[in-house]
Amino acid sequence: MTYHSVNSVSDLARTFDELKHLHNIKWRQPDHPSIFDNTSFNRFHTSILQALLVSEKLSLIAVKKGEQTIAVNYSIISGNDLVFYQSGVDTSFKPNISPGMLLHCAQLRQARTLKLKYYDFLLSKPPTYKEGITEHSQPIYGFTFHKSSFTFFFQCWRNAIMKILSNLRVQFLGERHGK
Repeated sequence: MTYHSVNSVSDLARTFDELKHLHNIKWRQPDHPSIFDNTSFNRFHTSILQALLVSEKLSLIAVKKGEQTIAVNYSIISGNDLVFYQSGVDTSFKPNISPGMLLHCAQLRQARTLKLKYYDFLLSKPPTYKEGITEHSQPIYGFTFHKSSFTFFFQCWRNAIMKILSNLRVQFLGERHGK
């Protein structure tokens, strides 16, 4: 088994086509098309791939056994994050080792090499296999609905005070520990 990271435009179309093919095998059903069957979705991703590659914001990695592609992961680098986006896996491949897990390991290694801070799995509704990969998770969004402007005003002040206290604590602890 070998990892193949796309680093050139010449490998890009072939590897992305392999991703789509493998993804479609698993997810396409007669009454439920694959996401790559959606023309707009497919056109959008095809149009941004080369720009992502050139700007070093693309992580497209394949696992191969000989010439046979077993799995492909498609992730995007955003700031300090490597964001896992889509995959295609040959689920009929035996022995029963997880090509998807191998790809996540390769992308985690790539994130470390690039000195990125986070690898975002884009979790879906639990339970998912992704929950077993790491011991730590953190939500990336949230919202609060306020029934009145008074509670909104109070929450804004509370957040500002908490942020000031947090910054002071970091400054104090950082200076105290020689950082």
